[in-house]
Amino acid sequence: MNIPLDPVDFLGYGDVFYLEIPEVEGIHHMVVVNTCPQENEVIVLGVITSKVEKRKEFIRLAGKNPLSLVEFDYKVHSAIDCNNLKEISKDNLRQKIKSGKAQVSDPLPPLLMKQIFDGIIAGDAPQRLKNLVQNLIRK
Repeated sequence: MNIPLDPVDFLGYGDVFYLEIPEVEGIHHMVVVNTCPQENEVIVLGVITSKVEKRKEFIRLAGKNPLSLVEFDYKVHSAIDCNNLKEISKDNLRQKIKSGKAQVSDPLPPLLMKQIFDGIIAGDAPQRLKNLVQNLIRK
Protein backbone atom coordinates (compact mmCIF):
# COMPACT_ATOMS: atom_id res chain seq x y z
CA MET A 1 0.00 0.00 0.00
CA ASN A 2 1.48 3.34 -1.06
CA ILE A 3 0.68 6.22 1.23
CA PRO A 4 1.61 9.52 -0.45
CA LEU A 5 4.01 11.62 1.59
CA ASP A 6 2.96 15.14 2.48
CA PRO A 7 5.91 17.51 1.86
CA VAL A 8 4.51 19.99 4.36
CA ASP A 9 5.09 17.41 7.11
CA PHE A 10 8.81 17.39 6.26
CA LEU A 11 9.47 21.14 6.14
CA GLY A 12 12.58 22.49 7.76
CA TYR A 13 13.96 25.95 8.30
CA GLY A 14 15.88 27.04 5.26
CA ASP A 15 13.60 25.23 2.80
CA VAL A 16 12.75 27.43 -0.17
CA PHE A 17 9.59 27.57 -2.25
CA TYR A 18 8.83 29.48 -5.42
CA LEU A 19 5.26 30.68 -4.98
CA GLU A 20 2.80 33.53 -4.98
CA ILE A 21 0.91 34.74 -1.93
CA PRO A 22 -1.64 37.56 -1.80
CA GLU A 23 0.48 39.82 0.44
CA VAL A 24 3.35 39.95 -2.08
CA GLU A 25 3.08 41.15 -5.66
CA GLY A 26 4.24 38.50 -8.10
CA ILE A 27 5.87 35.13 -7.67
CA HIS A 28 8.93 34.95 -5.41
CA HIS A 29 11.31 32.53 -3.82
CA MET A 30 10.44 32.38 -0.11
CA VAL A 31 12.37 30.70 2.66
CA VAL A 32 10.87 28.92 5.67
CA VAL A 33 12.11 30.69 8.81
CA ASN A 34 10.21 28.71 11.48
CA THR A 35 12.77 26.73 13.43
CA CYS A 36 10.31 23.84 13.90
CA PRO A 37 7.65 24.28 11.22
CA GLN A 38 6.20 20.83 11.94
CA GLU A 39 5.13 22.11 15.38
CA ASN A 40 3.43 25.28 14.10
CA GLU A 41 0.10 25.74 12.34
CA VAL A 42 1.49 28.45 10.09
CA ILE A 43 4.65 28.57 8.03
CA VAL A 44 6.61 31.80 8.39
CA LEU A 45 8.31 32.92 5.19
CA GLY A 46 11.05 35.37 4.36
CA VAL A 47 10.65 36.86 0.89
CA ILE A 48 13.77 36.60 -1.27
CA THR A 49 14.10 39.63 -3.54
CA SER A 50 16.58 40.61 -6.21
CA LYS A 51 15.69 44.29 -5.71
CA VAL A 52 18.43 44.69 -3.12
CA GLU A 53 19.15 48.41 -3.63
CA LYS A 54 15.44 49.24 -3.47
CA ARG A 55 15.11 47.35 -0.14
CA LYS A 56 18.25 49.06 1.24
CA GLU A 57 16.79 52.45 0.40
CA PHE A 58 13.42 51.54 1.94
CA ILE A 59 15.08 50.37 5.17
CA ARG A 60 17.22 53.51 5.33
CA LEU A 61 14.27 55.86 4.74
CA ALA A 62 12.07 53.95 7.20
CA GLY A 63 14.76 54.20 9.89
CA LYS A 64 14.94 50.44 10.34
CA ASN A 65 18.00 48.58 11.56
CA PRO A 66 20.28 47.94 8.53
CA LEU A 67 21.18 44.53 10.01
CA SER A 68 17.59 43.46 9.29
CA LEU A 69 18.44 43.27 5.57
CA VAL A 70 20.42 40.12 4.80
CA GLU A 71 22.18 40.07 1.42
CA PHE A 72 23.41 36.91 -0.28
CA ASP A 73 23.76 35.23 -3.64
CA TYR A 74 20.99 32.76 -4.44
CA LYS A 75 20.09 32.55 -8.12
CA VAL A 76 21.23 36.18 -8.41
CA HIS A 77 22.35 38.75 -5.83
CA SER A 78 19.43 38.77 -3.42
CA ALA A 79 18.25 39.88 0.00
CA ILE A 80 15.65 39.18 2.63
CA ASP A 81 14.08 42.07 4.53
CA CYS A 82 13.70 40.43 7.93
CA ASN A 83 11.16 43.09 8.96
CA ASN A 84 8.78 41.87 6.26
CA LEU A 85 7.97 38.24 7.08
CA LYS A 86 4.87 36.56 5.68
CA GLU A 87 2.75 33.70 6.92
CA ILE A 88 0.93 30.92 5.11
CA SER A 89 -1.17 28.19 6.67
CA LYS A 90 0.04 24.64 6.26
CA ASP A 91 -3.21 23.80 4.45
CA ASN A 92 -2.77 26.69 2.01
CA LEU A 93 0.83 25.68 1.28
CA ARG A 94 -0.24 22.06 0.87
CA GLN A 95 -2.90 23.14 -1.68
CA LYS A 96 -0.38 25.26 -3.59
CA ILE A 97 2.07 22.36 -3.77
CA LYS A 98 -0.59 19.88 -4.91
CA SER A 99 -1.89 22.27 -7.58
CA GLY A 100 1.61 23.08 -8.86
CA LYS A 101 1.43 26.70 -7.66
CA ALA A 102 4.38 26.21 -5.30
CA GLN A 103 7.61 24.56 -6.35
CA VAL A 104 10.40 23.43 -4.07
CA SER A 105 13.72 25.12 -4.78
CA ASP A 106 17.26 24.78 -3.42
CA PRO A 107 17.38 25.32 0.37
CA LEU A 108 19.50 28.02 1.97
CA PRO A 109 22.60 26.87 3.90
CA PRO A 110 22.65 26.87 7.73
CA LEU A 111 25.18 29.72 8.05
CA LEU A 112 23.00 31.96 5.90
CA MET A 113 19.94 30.96 7.94
CA LYS A 114 21.80 32.05 11.10
CA GLN A 115 22.34 35.49 9.49
CA ILE A 116 18.64 35.63 8.62
CA PHE A 117 17.70 34.71 12.19
CA ASP A 118 20.02 37.46 13.46
CA GLY A 119 18.33 39.86 11.03
CA ILE A 120 14.92 38.93 12.41
CA ILE A 121 16.13 39.61 15.96
CA ALA A 122 17.62 42.97 14.85
CA GLY A 123 14.50 43.99 12.93
CA ASP A 124 10.95 44.81 13.91
CA ALA A 125 9.27 41.50 13.13
CA PRO A 126 6.47 40.61 15.57
CA GLN A 127 7.77 39.31 18.91
CA ARG A 128 6.07 35.92 18.50
CA LEU A 129 8.20 35.36 15.37
CA LYS A 130 11.33 36.52 17.14
CA ASN A 131 10.57 34.01 19.90
CA LEU A 132 10.63 31.18 17.34
CA VAL A 133 14.07 32.34 16.21
CA GLN A 134 15.44 32.84 19.71
CA ASN A 135 14.45 29.26 20.59
CA LEU A 136 16.83 28.01 17.88
CA ILE A 137 19.65 30.32 18.93
CA ARG A 138 19.45 29.10 22.56
CA LYS A 139 19.79 25.43 21.52
